[in-house]
Amino acid sequence: MPPRPAAPPPVQPPVAEATQVIRTEPKPDGPIDIFDLAGVGDPLKLDPSKLWQRRDDGQRYRIPIGLDENQQPVVLDLLGSTTAFGVFGSTGSDRAPYLHSLLFGMAATHSPAEISFFCIGGSVTQPTWNSITELPHRAAVQTTSEDLYDEHRLIAALEGELERRAQLLAGMSMQHFTDYQAIESQTRFGPMPLLVVAVDMLPHFLEEAPGFERTLGKLMSAGRLGIKLLFSAFGPDELPRRLAYRFDSVVLHTCAESDSKPLLGDDRALHLRPDQAYLVGGVKKPVLFRTAHANLRHPSSSPDTPAYRLFADGLQHKAPPAKKLLLPKPGIEPPSGVDAPLPRLTTSEDRGYGAETTSPPVVSIGTVDNPREHRQDPLQLDFTGADSRLAIVGRPGSGKTTTVLTALMALALTSTPTEVRFHCLAFGGNGLLPLRNLPHSGAVVQSRSPKQVEQALAHLESTLDNRARFFVAEGIDSAADFRRRRAEADFGEEATDHFLVVDGWPEVHQHPGLAERVLRLARRGTEHGIHLIVTANRWDDLPRELRELVGGRIELRLTDPRESLVSTAAAQRLPDEAGHCLRQELWGAINLPVLDDDLPSYFEYVESGLPEDLPAKTRELVARIDESWKGPRFRQLGHERTAVDHDDLPRSEPHAIPLGIDDGGEPVLLDLSGENPHLLITGGPESGKSTAIRTVLRGIASAYSPKQAKVLLIDYKREHHHALISEDHLLAWNRTWEDSIRDLAQVIASLRKRRGPAAWSGPELFVVADDFHEVSRRAELRSLGGLDEFLPDAHEVGLHLVVASNGLHPHQRNSIVPGLGHCAHQLLLKDATGPEWLTGAPAERPREQGEARLLRPVGPSARLRFPKIPPPE
Repeated sequence: MPPRPAAPPPVQPPVAEATQVIRTEPKPDGPIDIFDLAGVGDPLKLDPSKLWQRRDDGQRYRIPIGLDENQQPVVLDLLGSTTAFGVFGSTGSDRAPYLHSLLFGMAATHSPAEISFFCIGGSVTQPTWNSITELPHRAAVQTTSEDLYDEHRLIAALEGELERRAQLLAGMSMQHFTDYQAIESQTRFGPMPLLVVAVDMLPHFLEEAPGFERTLGKLMSAGRLGIKLLFSAFGPDELPRRLAYRFDSVVLHTCAESDSKPLLGDDRALHLRPDQAYLVGGVKKPVLFRTAHANLRHPSSSPDTPAYRLFADGLQHKAPPAKKLLLPKPGIEPPSGVDAPLPRLTTSEDRGYGAETTSPPVVSIGTVDNPREHRQDPLQLDFTGADSRLAIVGRPGSGKTTTVLTALMALALTSTPTEVRFHCLAFGGNGLLPLRNLPHSGAVVQSRSPKQVEQALAHLESTLDNRARFFVAEGIDSAADFRRRRAEADFGEEATDHFLVVDGWPEVHQHPGLAERVLRLARRGTEHGIHLIVTANRWDDLPRELRELVGGRIELRLTDPRESLVSTAAAQRLPDEAGHCLRQELWGAINLPVLDDDLPSYFEYVESGLPEDLPAKTRELVARIDESWKGPRFRQLGHERTAVDHDDLPRSEPHAIPLGIDDGGEPVLLDLSGENPHLLITGGPESGKSTAIRTVLRGIASAYSPKQAKVLLIDYKREHHHALISEDHLLAWNRTWEDSIRDLAQVIASLRKRRGPAAWSGPELFVVADDFHEVSRRAELRSLGGLDEFLPDAHEVGLHLVVASNGLHPHQRNSIVPGLGHCAHQLLLKDATGPEWLTGAPAERPREQGEARLLRPVGPSARLRFPKIPPPE
C-alpha cells in the first residue's frame, strides 16, 4: 500500500501563545492519527534523516496535537507554554492514552538530540508507557510498581541532571538551554535536549513517592535549563499547592463541574465528546479541538498492531539514543566475577595466571551506583591511599568474608606473590581457608590455633620493625618510594605489600594482647607497605581508635541501620541481601570470588539463581593461580614440613585410628569400624604412600589385640614387617604374586563362611596392599583375588581393605580401585594420577610429601600431615 501523504508545510497565523493553527486541506470527521498530523508518512518506511530535519527556530518544539473546528492542526508550543503542562480528564476520557500520544507526537517531530523523555508514575501507570521504552528518546521509564523502582535513585537522577545543566550553562555564561543548543556542535559536551519529565497521575504518584514533591518544585523553576513537566490528573484540586495553576493544560471530558470550572471558567468540559478537548494557555481563550492519537491501527499492519508500535519498531537502531539518566539498580543483573573489571587473563612465565598490569595494589571488587551522575562506577579499593586500612562491617550473613575473599583474589590476579602477601586470621569461619593453597598466602590461621596466630603477628611485627630501620638507612620516605625501588632491586624481601586480614574482630579478644598488637600495626604499617583489612558485625565491635584509623569503609547490611557510620538513610534503603553495600554513601554490589565465566547468564540467574558449587569454583581458581606460578615460594605458616612424631598422636581405638595432625595441631582420626571400613591411599612416587601404610599398620596393632584383628600384608618391596606389627597380628606377609594369589583364595573362602543367618565369630580381617599398581599387573590380582564381591557387605563379614596406589592406570580400569573410590575413606597425597573422583579437585590436592587430605564418605574432609615413620631395618 502506498504511504500516506505527509501533512502540507505549515503556515503560522497569529494565534494564542500555546497554539498554532496550520492551514491544511479539511479532513473528514473521524479518528485523527498523530503520525499523519506530524507528516511522518508510512511508519513502516521511516527515514530519521528526513523525519527529524532541523526546523527553523520559530518552528522548533511545536507539536501537532489535534484539529480545530476548521479542520486546522492545533500545535502545542513547548517553548511558548509554561514549564508545567497538565492533561486533565475523568476516568474514561482517554487521559492516559492521550498523554502517551503527546510523547509520540514529540518523538515524531524531534530527534533524541532535541527532546528526551523521563517517564514516571504510580502503581497503575505501566500501560501508559507502552513502547516508550523502545524509543531512542527514552532517558528513563520507571513506575512505583516495578522491582527496579527506588524513589531515592529517581530523585537523585533528576536533581543531578538539573545540577549538570545549570553548571554547564553557568560555565559557558549562558542563560537558556537553547543558547547552548545553538553552539553544541562546537562543544565537547554533547547534546542538551529538552527533557520532558512525564508523570502519569501526578497526585497518585506523590502519594506513593512523597519525597518527589520537593523535586517537583525544582522542576517548576528549571524551564530555562530545558525541563518540561508533563503530567496528568483528574482535576486541579488534587495537585500540590506548589503547582497552584502555574501550568498550561489540555482539558478532556470531565464528570464534575468542580474539575471543569477552575480550568475553563464554566462546565464546558462536562459536555465534551471522548475525542474532544480544550487547549488552555496564557491569557488567550481556550481552543476547542479534536485530539490526535498514536494508538490507531495502520492499514497495512495487523489489526492488533497500533501505529505507535510500528513507529517505535521502525526507529530501532536508526538513531543515537538519548543519554540514559537512570541505569538499572544494583542486584538486578547477575553478580559479576572477580575478573569482570580486569583485562583479559593470561598465563605468563614471569607472572603466572592473571591480568597483565603493573599498577600498585589498586583493585576493583564490585560496582557502585551513582544515580546523581547517571553512571555506575567500579567499586575500587586503593591500598596506596585511604583503603590501606579497610573496615568491612555488616550483620552475620551480609557477605563480609566474601568481600574479603573477592578483594584478595583480585589482588592475586593483578599482583605476583613477590608483590603482595596475605596474612589472614580467619576468625569468622572457614570462608578464607581456600586461600591456604594460594602462593600469595603467608598464613591462613583460625582462632583455635593460638600458636599460629602468634606466629603470624610476630612475622608481621618483625617485618615492620625491619622496614622501619631499612627505610631510615636507605633514605626511603614512603611506601610508594619503596615500591618504586623494589621494582629495581629485591632488597631480600618476600613481598612489597603485606596484608593483615582479621576476619571477625570480636574473636580477637580471645587472644590476650592481640588487639593492641593489631592496632600497633595499623598505626605504623601503612607508611611501610603493611595494610589492614578487618571485618565486624557492628561498628561498635571495633575499638574507637581503630574506627578513627580506618580510612576505607564498606558497610554491608546492618542489623540496625541506625548504627551506620556511613549514612543512616542510605543504610535503611540498602537491600537485605548478601553482597549489597554502601561505599561513601553510594549503593554498591560486590563481585564474587570466582571467574565471570563460571556464573550464570541473566536468564539462568532469573530462573535458578546462583549455582551451589561457587566455593568449589573459588578453589579451582586458587589452584589455577597456584599451578601457574613458577617463581619463588616462601614459607607458609601451617604448611611447614615439621616432622610429626607418631608417639605424640593419641592412642588408637578401633573407631579412631590417628593418621596425623591437621593445620591446627589437632589429631585427624580414621574410623574403619562402621559401614565404610576401607581406606584408599592415592599418590605419586615419593609422595608418602608407604609412610601412610606404616602409620595405619601401627594404628591397627595399637587399636586391636591379636585375637581381635589379623592382617594380610601384601608388600612386594618388603618395606613393612614385624617391627611395625607383631607376628601374632600377621595372618600372612605376601612378597610375591604367587603368595598373594594363594592366601587371598583362602581369605575369600573364610569370608564366604561368615555369610549366612548364623552370627560369625573371629577376628577382624585387614587386607593391606602397598604399591597396588604393581600388584595389579597380574590379572588375577586386579580385584585382589575376588575380594570386590565383598565390598557391599564388608562391614558385615569383618573385612577391611587398605590399598595404596599411584592412581588409576589403564590396566586397572577393571580393578577393585574404582569400587573402593566410591565407598572408602580416601587419603589423597601429592601427584596422584587418574580422574578427579579419585585424585580430588585440583584445589584439594596436597603439594608436598607428607601432606595429605582425608576425604570421608560422610563428614568433612581434613588436611593433615602424617608422622614420619622410616622403614624398619
